[in-house]
Amino acid sequence: PAASVRSRKRRRLFPWLLVCVVFITKYYFQEEGKVFGDIYVTMKSGDIKRVAVAGVDVVLYKVDNPADVLQQIENIHEQYLKPIEEAVKELGESVELAQNRMDTHKVVRGVYSKKQVEEGLHEAKEKQLRIEQMKAEHNSKINDILTPLLFKKGNTDVNGHYEFTDIPYGKYYVFSKH
Repeated sequence: PAASVRSRKRRRLFPWLLVCVVFITKYYFQEEGKVFGDIYVTMKSGDIKRVAVAGVDVVLYKVDNPADVLQQIENIHEQYLKPIEEAVKELGESVELAQNRMDTHKVVRGVYSKKQVEEGLHEAKEKQLRIEQMKAEHNSKINDILTPLLFKKGNTDVNGHYEFTDIPYGKYYVFSKH
C-alpha cells in the first residue's frame, strides 16, 4: 500500500510539471518584441518634418545580410536613376518646345506648321512613356530584391506613428512610401 501511494503522487505531480514547462517555454523563451517609430520627411527646402497623414504605407523587411541587399539596391539605382533624370530633362525641353510651337501666333504667322506642332506633342508623349517604363523597370527590380524579405506591412496613424508587434528577434529594416 505504501508503494501505491507514492506512485499516485508522482502521477499527480507530472501533469502539473508539464503545464509549468509549457507555460515557461511559451512566455519566457520566445524572443518577441515591437518595432515602432515615426515617419519623417525631408522637404525640398531641407526642413525635416514628421508625417502628419494617416495611411502612409510602412513595410518591415527581415534582412540577415543588409550590406548585400543595400549594394544590390544601390546598383539598380545607379543603373536607372541617372538615365531617368536625363530623360526627364529632355522631356521638359520637348514640352517647352511643343508649347512654343503651339503658340497660336506662331502657327498663324507660319513659323510652325500644324504638323510640326503634332510631331512635337507626339515626341513629348513618347518621352513621357519611356520615363514611365524606366521607372516601372526600376521599381520592379527593387521589388524583386525586397519581396522575398517582406515580413509585415502596416500604416501610420494621423501623427505618422507606426508599430509592429509580436516581432521575432532579428535584423529588420523599415521602409515607407506615400
